[in-house]
Amino acid sequence: MFSRRVAESRPAEAAPPHREPLRAVVARIPIEGGFDVSRGRRGLRIAARGVDRIEYGRESIDLRGVEQLVDESQTRAIGYAIALVADRWVDGSRNLSEILDELERHFDASGLDGLDPRTQTHAHSHTHEHAHLHRYYSGNFARPRRYEIAAAINRLRVLCAKPR
Repeated sequence: MFSRRVAESRPAEAAPPHREPLRAVVARIPIEGGFDVSRGRRGLRIAARGVDRIEYGRESIDLRGVEQLVDESQTRAIGYAIALVADRWVDGSRNLSEILDELERHFDASGLDGLDPRTQTHAHSHTHEHAHLHRYYSGNFARPRRYEIAAAINRLRVLCAKPR
């Protein structure tokens, strides 16, 4: 009640118009090696912890504000997509949008089967080990949108990037 009387007694003033031109969006260019969160000799560990958290090496990526994620298989795919991006397309010259374009072309051409490095290693093998890996990992990923992947990359605390 009191706040309403105060608000009514002081008419709102319009904010002065913004006269500075808006600056162009600066593209972020991830630096090669900027995604390195390996655990020494044990290598990179990737794990989805529910829909809203990825363990990526020694880092934990908090995705609580990313509302479009609805299944842990999307979160898992994002973790492995970050590793794929770091391995294939982060070279210090491509910006994040260009890298995500490459990733989408890869998904369109190959699907999600190649995300897990354990299945990539045996992708053309018909050994018993490959059959076991395929049975265990097949269907473990759901394709996330580029925006959720970008959100996860931007939340990676160790990411080194330079503006372009």
